[in-house]
Amino acid sequence: MPRIHIVKKARKDPGQCSKCKEWIKAGSPYRWIKRFRASKAVRCMKRECRFRNSDLTSSDKLSDFYLAIENIEDAVEEAREFEPTEFTSYHEKLSEVKGVVEESAELIREVSYAYEESADNQDEYFPGSPLVDEIRYNAANAETHAYNLDSAASDLDTAAAEVGAASGDTESELYNTALDTLETVYTGMELD
Repeated sequence: MPRIHIVKKARKDPGQCSKCKEWIKAGSPYRWIKRFRASKAVRCMKRECRFRNSDLTSSDKLSDFYLAIENIEDAVEEAREFEPTEFTSYHEKLSEVKGVVEESAELIREVSYAYEESADNQDEYFPGSPLVDEIRYNAANAETHAYNLDSAASDLDTAAAEVGAASGDTESELYNTALDTLETVYTGMELD
């Protein structure tokens, strides 16, 4: 993975942020990376513009895997900042997070299929290659992560029902417990 370089004070205009498209002026801080066989990517210092693992890898499969995890992280972060109103409740927010978890599980399952296809191709054209076992291991690992996310989505569905039936402080406690439980599932998910 490329290294993230941070410039505290730009000597000249480095250009636009590749994420938010805001122009970075001379004297402003910014960060940049240079990927192998790719152009330099520049980002401003806003939190939402930071480089994430999906931006840093050159592998399409790993990028999709990291993107799925990042989508869940973003949904949980947004859910933590959520305050219920007369139009939206904790129950509805948990259902929304559950949808993101299900989409991420499906994306990770697609990564698993891509690894399986890669392994089959490798085995067909280079029989006996030691890479085949490593690629199949990544496919199995991704499938396990997808299964764990499916289980977490099911648990979120149960938690959403419990939160919907609760009231007051109990509702808030159940909501935060459900988010904490989800965090333990996706934290540390990686492919080798």
